[in-house]
Amino acid sequence: GVGHPDDALARLAAGRYDVLFTDVSLPGMSGVELARQAVANAPAMRVIFASGSGDTLLRHVEFPYLSLQKPYELDQLQQALDKVAHPLPART
Repeated sequence: GVGHPDDALARLAAGRYDVLFTDVSLPGMSGVELARQAVANAPAMRVIFASGSGDTLLRHVEFPYLSLQKPYELDQLQQALDKVAHPLPART
């Protein structure tokens, strides 16, 4: 984990990650913008947002994501990780 979005972008650029777990509100850049940049560079990346202010800031997100309302329990985080690791097949 890192404490600043610039550090997250540097770490994401230096390695391969499957999931980005970020708060919506970050210092210097929103978690939504961080996720946009991460997904632009790695389209298969899964995103989980944590938010204490509801999903208002997530209304215009153009990629799939899950969100957890703070405060959340460890089992809720585990469920979100399970969902992004094993997504349901698309219905036809």
